[in-house]
Order: sequence, then structure tokens, then C-alpha cells
Amino acid sequence: MLEFERITLLDYLLTPFVVGLIYFFGKRFRDRYYPFGHPYRRFFLPALTFKMIGAIVICLIYVYYYNGGDTLNYFYHARVINSSFDDAGGLAVSMKLSASIRRTDATATGVSNAISYLETQDGVLKSAGNVLTRMAELATLAQDVTKSTDDLANYDLEYQSLIAQLTALDGETFNAIGLVDGTALTVVTSEDGTQTYDLGGGTGGTPVDLDGVITSTLTGDLLSTGNAAMQAGLITTAITELGLMRATNGADQSRLTFAGDLLAVNKTNLEAANSRIIDVDVAAESTQLARFNILQQSGTAMLAQANQASQSILRLLQ
Repeated sequence: MLEFERITLLDYLLTPFVVGLIYFFGKRFRDRYYPFGHPYRRFFLPALTFKMIGAIVICLIYVYYYNGGDTLNYFYHARVINSSFDDAGGLAVSMKLSASIRRTDATATGVSNAISYLETQDGVLKSAGNVLTRMAELATLAQDVTKSTDDLANYDLEYQSLIAQLTALDGETFNAIGLVDGTALTVVTSEDGTQTYDLGGGTGGTPVDLDGVITSTLTGDLLSTGNAAMQAGLITTAITELGLMRATNGADQSRLTFAGDLLAVNKTNLEAANSRIIDVDVAAESTQLARFNILQQSGTAMLAQANQASQSILRLLQ
């Protein structure tokens, strides 16, 4: 959008020419349609002058009070600072605040993505917990002394299948980033980058590693009651470790959720601070707008009277 300018010297120079041109064509119109002796002839030029004065008044109101626009666009460029000429210092501060707002928004997006990562990770851990629960059940069933060798083989068949499922879960990714393979991730939690958080319980925490803690320890079988008892003990330990992983995941989500909330508050405050520098006071400008509307209506009324003046005089002569 182009900014409207005030009346320039060129406007003042061209105005007499334009007015003279209007009067020239006005006189020709009068001579053609209102010849000498016509009762309307002597009122034509005064009425034309009156109309032109009203039009000029309205034009000045639009130019000086509405920046060349109209009341609907009055607040379109409602800013105190539009260029460095208006307030160089204020513009510099505003630019810094605008950059901080953009960085805060980008940081909040990163935190939100990290929370999505953790939610997906928790889903994988929950699935692993269901698998371990079934494996624990199978290990307990395999310790039944009444089970035959064929029964133990059937239990072990499902048991080995579940171990393979745990291995498959270890390969799950989020946007090509491992979820439970021990990948260390650090999330930036402040717009200036000075504050970070390490997933896995914060600074010094341990990233979630499903294979290193659980899957690699479950390599046995259920082909004997002795083996089943050993696997049952390992599964109990694995379930405990998995519970710790999910607790850490929940702590990470809580920490990042509060960090995201703080970023949202900071963004709102920065936007408010920036607005106080560059934006106008809407209440004050609304009052000014009402004042300018009165001036506009006055100019319009003047022009309407000019339109009715000649008609009123002509009615008196009829």
C-alpha cells in the first residue's frame, strides 16, 4: 500500500489552472443552454462556485484528516512509527522486539515438536509394556511342572515371537529420529538459546534405550522350567526398568509443557510491548475519528446546500 502525502507545491500551482478550466467549460455550457435573457443564467456561475468550494473543503478533510483515504481505511496504517524518520530509536527497539517474537514463536514450535516426540515415545514404551506383561505370563505358565515338553515348546514359540516384537519396537522412529534406541536429544527452551533441556530426565539424564536395558537381556527360552524361572526374573527387572523409562518420559513432557506455556506468555508480552511502541492508541484515535466524521458531514452538508441553492432560487422565480 502506498502512503498518501500532503498537498504539495505542485498541487497549489495546478489548482488555479484546473479551476480556470472548469470555469471555461462552465461558461461555454451556460452560454449554450442558458442564453442572454434566460432567468437561470445569472445564477449558474455562483452556484458552480459554491459547489466547487464545498468539493474543495471535502477534499481537504480527506487529505489532512484521513490521509487521502476514507473512514473505513482510517486505521489501516494506524501506527505511530512507519519509518525511521518517525522515531529512529523506537524503530530500533521495535525491530529487536519483532525479532524476539519470531524467535520465541520458532522456539515454541520446537518445544511442541519435542512434546509430540515424547508422546510417540510413550506409545512405544506402552506397547513394550504390554509385550513384557504377556512374556511374564508365558514364563510363569512354563514353570508349571505338569506341562509337557511339547507345551513348553509352544510357549517358547510365542515367547520368541514377542522378543522379536520388542526388537522391532526398538527400531521405531519419529521423523527419522530413533525413539527408544538411546538417541540423546537436547531441546532449546528459551528464545535466546541460553536455556536447554536434555530428554531423559534433564542434565545428566539417561536417554531411553529399550534394546540396551531390556531386549538385550531377554535372549533365553522357555524350553525348561529352570529356563522359564530365569526368564521370569529377567522380565520382572525389565518391567521395573520400563516403568522408570515411562516415568522419565512423563517428567520430560511435564517440563516441556511448562516451558511451552512460558514461551506463549513471553510472546504475548513481547507483542504487547512492541504494540505500545509502534501502534496507535485505538481509544484516542477513535475519538479523533468521530471528530473527523463530524467535519466530513459538515463538508457534505455544505455541498448539499450548494446543490440546492440554485434550485431554491429558481423555484422563487417560477
